[in-house]
Amino acid sequence: MSSSASLSSRGWNGLADAGSRQLTLIHPNKSSPTDGMIAVITADYNTGWMKKPVGCWLSDTTTGDLVGGTIADRSHNANDLAVTGTLSRTVIGPNSDLVGFSEFSSLNYAEHAYNADFDFGTGPFSISGWLKIAANSSVETILERDSATTAQRFTLTVNASGFLTFTVDDNTTVRTATSTIVVDTDQWIMFNAVYDGAGGLRIYLNGLLNDTETGSALLTMNNASAVLRIGAAVDGTSGLVNGTLPPIKIEAAALTAEEVEKKYRDEKDWFHNPATLHGTSSDVKAIAYNPKTGIVSAGTSAGRSDFQGLVRVKNTTTAVTTAIAASGSVIVEQ
Repeated sequence: MSSSASLSSRGWNGLADAGSRQLTLIHPNKSSPTDGMIAVITADYNTGWMKKPVGCWLSDTTTGDLVGGTIADRSHNANDLAVTGTLSRTVIGPNSDLVGFSEFSSLNYAEHAYNADFDFGTGPFSISGWLKIAANSSVETILERDSATTAQRFTLTVNASGFLTFTVDDNTTVRTATSTIVVDTDQWIMFNAVYDGAGGLRIYLNGLLNDTETGSALLTMNNASAVLRIGAAVDGTSGLVNGTLPPIKIEAAALTAEEVEKKYRDEKDWFHNPATLHGTSSDVKAIAYNPKTGIVSAGTSAGRSDFQGLVRVKNTTTAVTTAIAASGSVIVEQ
């Protein structure tokens, strides 16, 4: 099947776009076809599942210190982050090729200047990602969008007792959801913080709903002075000094329970498996889907990469130039 084709089976699709130099998987929303999730995979990163993304950051395979410079936005918006200070990048687990970013502090963080993409009005939005944080007695900020005047802000923190807190403040109404279990366990935890667009907040941990806060007043998230900061508060305090973050996303949608569970089920395998295309080329020449095994195969000049969910389970080293076909337990390419 050529790289311009799409694949569809068992409730999800996949397509490879050679012009975009990537493999894109699609998980459709059957009741609302325009509201599905996508995952973008290249030789350098894997975004994980995203729904109407306005930013996807900290998705990389390069290890070592990052001194200044930028962190690329892996969504289509190109909302790159500018790095202040130095951040460390280390592989997130055995056999994984993705890295986590750490050594955040009030002096070491990543920031994006004001951008209307993050002005959601009264509409819904979600913050999704993974966190590994050691126990401590300080407030640590994962992500915040705010201004010096503290108006129309949203903040995701780990409080001094180790609970995840999600606050949305439109300078009139403040609403906060707080997890019922601690997250500073020095173990990888997936978090999904959702503002539903109807006044309510939800926190999911490891794919399960953990806290819900309701309210009748709609919250308005427009702030033309706000900056977005990852790893520290906008006022320069509460750095995430004990935490590590791999891919983190902001999405202009309220994630459903099914979508959160899908994210967790597929992304948890990143910590023990490679998650990118084999080799250095992201120029996908051909793809195939095997409905019997559920494996998507993508071919580049470096060989064929076979994906089960969002991880690579096998690869070859013979260049694929034209097509891949899969049937039963047999995969052939040319």
